[in-house]
Amino acid sequence: MRTRLFILLVLAATPTVVRAEGMRQGGNAVLALGGFSFAHNRSMNAGAIDSKMGMNFGLGIEFRVLPTLALEIDFILAQKNHETLLANGLREAYYLTYFETPVLMKWIALPNFHLKVGPYLG
Repeated sequence: MRTRLFILLVLAATPTVVRAEGMRQGGNAVLALGGFSFAHNRSMNAGAIDSKMGMNFGLGIEFRVLPTLALEIDFILAQKNHETLLANGLREAYYLTYFETPVLMKWIALPNFHLKVGPYLG
């Protein structure tokens, strides 16, 4: 039951919600961000590494530069979890939380199709 509730919460938090009224008129927008992630780690001395699902939550601010171009700055708490199977048979679990700040240029090709590119700090 807990697993189903968790999956339902993940699916509900995955899409990005945008305050659409300001965007239609070419204004700025506040974004509510949510989703999930998987960590990919490799180690020279460890055995098998299993990725564990983590949640992402945050807020973003979007500034419309041109009708089809915007600058987006996000503030995200991201979980990147994994579990390692050591040589002696023990398991170590790592639950890591990062604060990430992407600064993205966003090309708005169509109302429901956007491409983003840019660096981020984590």
